[in-house]
Formats: sequence, structure tokens, C-alpha cells
Amino acid sequence: MATTEPIKGSDQLGRYYTNPLVGSLLVRSMAVRAPTTVLDLGAGNGALVGAALKVWTRANFLTVDIDEQAGCARLPAVHGPSFRHVTADALDPELPYRLGLRPGEACAAVCNPPYIKPRWQAHFGELLEEVGLSGVVPRMSDVPADMLFIAQNLRFLRTGGRLGLILPDGIIAGDRYEMFRQHLLARHRVHAVIELPRMIFRGTEAKAHIVVVSKGPVPTETIAVRKLSNDGRLSPKLVVPQDLAAKRLDFSFLASAIGVPGASSAKRGRRLEQLVESVKRGNYSSSERAASTRPILHTSDLTSEHTTPPSERALKRTETQDMKPPFAEPGDIVIARVGRNHAEKIAIVRQGTYAITDCLFVIRPKPGKASQLLKFFCSEDGKSALEATSHGVGARFISVRALKNLLITTR
Repeated sequence: MATTEPIKGSDQLGRYYTNPLVGSLLVRSMAVRAPTTVLDLGAGNGALVGAALKVWTRANFLTVDIDEQAGCARLPAVHGPSFRHVTADALDPELPYRLGLRPGEACAAVCNPPYIKPRWQAHFGELLEEVGLSGVVPRMSDVPADMLFIAQNLRFLRTGGRLGLILPDGIIAGDRYEMFRQHLLARHRVHAVIELPRMIFRGTEAKAHIVVVSKGPVPTETIAVRKLSNDGRLSPKLVVPQDLAAKRLDFSFLASAIGVPGASSAKRGRRLEQLVESVKRGNYSSSERAASTRPILHTSDLTSEHTTPPSERALKRTETQDMKPPFAEPGDIVIARVGRNHAEKIAIVRQGTYAITDCLFVIRPKPGKASQLLKFFCSEDGKSALEATSHGVGARFISVRALKNLLITTR
């Protein structure tokens, strides 16, 4: 697989090796009794098939990895003829011949795809088209390896065959993958989604999720969503209707921001978009701010100790000309859009006018709603909701759509 640069924190092939606890949980969550053929594409050190072997003792395991030195290459020597390994590109269109496994034959598959964007190849389009994913990825030439590995696994699975895999938070909760989630939920049966704690993979604090899905044709109307805590305990199950699951599938957001119909923990409130006149993102980049002779408010100007922005960052009356809107005006609330501590950076403008960078949102409340919103955002519930809404590795971020959809609760 020709690759672009690996994501920071992974090895040269974009691999984050599976924690044994996660491998065991993934296999148990698949709830498959006795598969005859189990496939692991990009098997790496063999952690997932190792966990599968403890449960499916009579299965035949097929592992594939592009790395000749991958630990899974030694499994046939260790476990005997029930294991077969092929050193190959898991996305090779000729893989069925090399593997001796025809498309539609595998009973089950486990997979932790590499976290990388492969250099686009023509057969990727054919692979996505074959399993119906070509029309639901954001941009064909920029498709991540996760999507291609999902496609290849679906290609190999028989109808009703079950796939357990680990996916990054962006695919589970990002706006740009909503069409993919709609397709997955409508065309296949998603049995479970389990949010994993940050830092569970060495070298990254990226959030990831276990997803268990059966290859069509009978989708479910509701999806079971749970969360694994840092001490290894599973949360109570949230049962999410399919239309809501298509919007986001991450437990933290559903539990703390939206609330789930029918769940005892469901919260009541109004969405932010019902309480504001506008939510806008700033238009100045960090480099433009550094080069500007006029003050431009940035995340580094906001602290958890002060709920108003520093007055020295306000524009003078004559300085607003030729500056790019939006401006933060008296009564507006400014919140950080990106950053590890974004939920701590909230301020309300009491006086003055501020130009803002694209790392900030300016929220203009409807008349009489500013105090309610400021109180919520500064509360523990509000900070938790903002944390749960964010995505990303390291520098987390919030989208305008997700912020507008935030549930503003009252106690």
C-alpha cells in the first residue's frame, strides 16, 4: 500500500497496536459463537486474532500484513495449521487469489485499520463501488485507510458475516462522515458501538471506538452505544434510534449533550440554535494575527480565571475599518473552537469590539439569554458538554453544526 506520511505518534505504516483489553472486549462484543473462517487484514502483532483464538478455538484464521516483520507472520509456526498468514497489501485487488479466500466467504473479521491516508490508486474506487461506499465518502481521492479497510472487509464477508473493528472518532462522530454512517446503518446491521478512553493506544490521545457490524441485509432500528472507562468498566447501554445514530455515534456526546430518548439519563433543555441569533467562526488565521498591527482576540487571550476578554485586545473605534467580520460585540459570548483546554476558555464581552481568529466562535444570544448561556458554559455540565462535542487528535475542535446542536440544560 503506497502511503502518504503516517499520522504523528504511529509507526511508519500508521499502525497503533491494539491494547489486549480492547482486543478481548472487541471479540466478546461480536457475540459470534463458532465461526469457521476469521479474517484479520493489517493484523500487525496479531493482538486481535490472539484474542479471537481464546474464544473461537476451532476457527481457521487468515492474517494479512504488508510488513514482512509483523508479529502475526509467526502465528502459523506457533499455533499450527489453523493459522495462515500472507505478506501482502491488504488493499491489493488480487488479494483473494493470494489468500485463497473468495469474496463473500469469510464468516467473521476483526480489524484495527492503520491510521493513515493512502496515496490514491485507481482500484480503490472499484473497491468502494463494489460494496456501495463510493457515493458516501467525502472525497474519493482523500479517503482514509479506515474506509478502504471497511470496504475490503465487507467484500470478503458473507452475508450475515460479522465484522468487529476499531475506528477513529472522526468517522464515528464527524460531520463529514454522516453520509457514511447513514449508509452503514441503512444497509447493514450495527450491533454495538463502544467508545474507548483516550490514551488507550500508546503514542496518541486520539479517541477511538469499537464497532460491531453484520454485513446486510437487515438493519436495526436502534443501536446500542456504550463507553469503556479508564478502569475497564463498561457504561450502561444507551439505545439510540437510527436517525440520531447517523448524526453522531459517540457515547459521550449522546449522553452529556443530546440526551437519548427512552434512556433514564436523558436530559432536558433547548438546543443552542434555539437560544441564539447567530454562531460564527472568526476569519483571521494565527499567522494573520501575528502580522497584524491591530489587536485580534485569540484562544491564548482567554483564561479560566476571567470571564471577560482582556480590554487591551479590543479595537479602537477607528480600527474596525478594513477588518474582517465577524466582530464580538457587547453581549456576545466568545468560546474557543480548538485546543486541548477549549472548554475552559469562555468569555462574555461587556464592552468594546473585538476582531477574532478562526480558533474562536462568537455567539450572539437572543435578547435575555446571555446570562443563561454564560452560566451553562461555565458550569461543569457545560464544560463536559463542550468536551464531549469536540473531535480530533491533540488539538481537539468543535464544528459550528455540533455547537448549534448542543443541548443547553438547566438545573
